[in-house]
Amino acid sequence: MDIKTQRQIEKILGSAIVSQERIGGFSAENYIVKTKDNHKFVAKILRNNANDYVNQIEKVSRLFNNKSGKFFTKPIQEDVKHKIIISKFIKGDVLHGDDIKECFYEPIAKVLKHYERIKTDDSLKNSFDLYFNIKASQHKIDDIKGKLKKTDSYYELVKNILELKTSILNKYKKNDDLVNWIKNSNSFVHGDFHNENILFSKSSVKAILDFELSHKGNSAEDMVNFVWFAFLNNDLSDKSLSRAHDFLKTCENVAKVSKTDLENAFKLTFLRFVQSSVLEKSLIEYKESFYEGLLKRDLRKFKEIDNNMKPILKKLLA
Repeated sequence: MDIKTQRQIEKILGSAIVSQERIGGFSAENYIVKTKDNHKFVAKILRNNANDYVNQIEKVSRLFNNKSGKFFTKPIQEDVKHKIIISKFIKGDVLHGDDIKECFYEPIAKVLKHYERIKTDDSLKNSFDLYFNIKASQHKIDDIKGKLKKTDSYYELVKNILELKTSILNKYKKNDDLVNWIKNSNSFVHGDFHNENILFSKSSVKAILDFELSHKGNSAEDMVNFVWFAFLNNDLSDKSLSRAHDFLKTCENVAKVSKTDLENAFKLTFLRFVQSSVLEKSLIEYKESFYEGLLKRDLRKFKEIDNNMKPILKKLLA
């Protein structure tokens, strides 16, 4: 973080920062900071409107009866003007790849079962409003095309993925079954439920983080979102699909979710990522090869899913 931001965080905490560690984030920069008086906090530095973030967290807090616990982690201090959110530091482990073993599946499924019991209201947006605005998505694609220059080294890559996304969007815009399923879903959905937002201690869930994308929908969305990041992020190999299948089977048994809900959730999650333009915009703005690598990965993955939706779902939900 820059020195100006550090000084503002020190002012909020009332103590000097002696160490800081970046822990990722796309829509925000997240840091573990340690103060001179030997306390640790997580500082989130937002890129977007901080008022929107704070309002969203307050809505979720009311649904959870203003309680903080392992199922909902609420920030402890907010500086809207400087777009800084402070949360308490919770000691736990974030799991990746082969570290995500079967012993974690049931504790995760129990969290999702708990979310399904949360009584949502119209203060939270519906999945349809968030993830099915195909007309708006096409406008974003057209806007990115307008900023793309043929002289850019990544021109062909961005052009190809935008054309693929347009093709996929056109397939889904008249899917009435999926639209009706989304509109009639009324459960609490975390919205960004994946292994990097879950802290574990041994084989139990210690805390769930980052509720800014929470909305009203179907709890199967969170189950599939976890699968997408934990098992299918980089490849769709038989091994990855098998692990994803085992996790979803646990969700079926523990949270009593149906195969139909999981199938619709997979299609919606796929469409959600297809609609996102974050990586293309970031590559054009920052021209970093990091984003180019992620776009190449997504181009391969989106093509494979688009061409093999039925056999992939068959393997996942057998």
